[in-house]
Amino acid sequence: MHKFLESHIQGVGYDDLTPIGCEAKPMAQKIIEMGLAPVEEYHGSEVMLHYPGLYAGSTDLICIHNGLETVVDFKQSNRPKKEEWIEDYYIQIAAYAMAHDAYYGSTIEQGVIMVCTPDLYYQEFKCSGAELKKWKHAFLKRLDHYHELIHDEKERAKVDPNELLKEFEDDGQQKELEALAIKVRNGEIPPDDVFDHFKNNEFLKYFKDKYRKEIHGMSPDYLRKIGYKRPTKKER
Repeated sequence: MHKFLESHIQGVGYDDLTPIGCEAKPMAQKIIEMGLAPVEEYHGSEVMLHYPGLYAGSTDLICIHNGLETVVDFKQSNRPKKEEWIEDYYIQIAAYAMAHDAYYGSTIEQGVIMVCTPDLYYQEFKCSGAELKKWKHAFLKRLDHYHELIHDEKERAKVDPNELLKEFEDDGQQKELEALAIKVRNGEIPPDDVFDHFKNNEFLKYFKDKYRKEIHGMSPDYLRKIGYKRPTKKER
């Protein structure tokens, strides 16, 4: 999806006829149609960022969005997001804003997170002003905590900032999997929807690992209720 969006922003042709590309292209087009409509100027795509002495990374887009200098992050998701699930997205985009201001002398006023699912459900999350400042503080607090785990200055210099930013995303995804697994286990999600969730190999593995003992003790009726199908001997 990101490659389609990057090519659109740069005004160059791109296509991908693989199954992954065929799924990603409509999602990119939905973001172009819904998310990029308010963009007045593109300042940079896949912009490399560096905050001296702290961290480095790259953001998807720097632009003027509804009259504000903005950092944009594109996300694709299997399911719609709730705002309480994306704290790490906000922290990440605040870190990008700080790095861009420090390195390029800009004044980023807004962060926008554009999310699209395979069934083309588009969501947009924004932060600006005092809220953006709050997420910057949250990032610096987390960064300070990370540095406190390093015992001497030599080790401190070896901190991999890209790994730190990746940890933010992984933490958010883990929280999402955990919340979904609890709802599935409690039978709060219709069986048809649960079946769709189990098509996601990452979620299926998480669910089986977390509730392995309980699955063995569940009745076939209950497993049918939550949409879980025991693997055959051939599938194991």
